[in-house]
Amino acid sequence: MNKKLSEILLQLHISEKSGRGVPRIVKEYGQEAFEFRDNAIVVTIPFKRLDLGADTQVTTQVMTQGSAQGEKIETSIEQKIMEFCKEPKSTKEIAAMLGYKERKSAARYIRPLLEKGRIAMTIPDKPNSQNQKYITIK
Repeated sequence: MNKKLSEILLQLHISEKSGRGVPRIVKEYGQEAFEFRDNAIVVTIPFKRLDLGADTQVTTQVMTQGSAQGEKIETSIEQKIMEFCKEPKSTKEIAAMLGYKERKSAARYIRPLLEKGRIAMTIPDKPNSQNQKYITIK
């Protein structure tokens, strides 16, 4: 299975590390969630927990040469974080907004945004401070 897709399904609590993700997808969404093509498997899953908008569906392609679609999902989540962080927000607040219970799930998206210079720490000299918040750079 495509590594990016596996990470996405794990982060969204659709799959576990035990590799039972495909049966769980079939159980939750039916076999219609899968479309088999010559060089790809297309999986369409409605993400109600992320609240990306009414009736939003995210489609991911597992291709023999990799997939750019997983990156599109991350980009959409990153944009949502940037919109949310117009006012300083903690990791816990960002995680809650994304529908995660654990802060480390949100940290996966925060790090790349920091590296790209799209968000900044409110306490940059103490990156591990319990009072650390993140704000979108305009």
